[in-house]
Amino acid sequence: MECCNTLQYLEGAAYIAIVLAVLGVPQLLTYYFERRDRRRERAEDQASADRQREADQAAADRQRDADRAEADRLRRQERADAERRHLEMMTALIAITERSARPEPAPDPSGVITQIQQRVADLENNVQELQQQRNGHDSATA
Repeated sequence: MECCNTLQYLEGAAYIAIVLAVLGVPQLLTYYFERRDRRRERAEDQASADRQREADQAAADRQRDADRAEADRLRRQERADAERRHLEMMTALIAITERSARPEPAPDPSGVITQIQQRVADLENNVQELQQQRNGHDSATA
């Protein structure tokens, strides 16, 4: 008789185990798969955010480099303009000095203007040659 009681308890336990397995396992599996999917989505979102941050940083670096290059170009241009203006002034001063040093009658103004224009053109050519040499030197050192 005791054997039958034990079998009844075992049957009841088996039934409870089956019910728990049928009801509990799908819930556990669903919970596990949902958590796994959420972790995967968070990892993908984080990777996407990291890629976007890197792309933004690269764009900022490119813009900063472009700004520096533009500033360097403007500085070189300003330097060249200042040098050109200086050479023009020196040419005008030389022409005025030469004219005032000669006790001869005043020359034809158009001749002096032509002479000054020729000197300015020569100096501009010299400045351009110097800039080309400097640019060649800058690009060789870069």
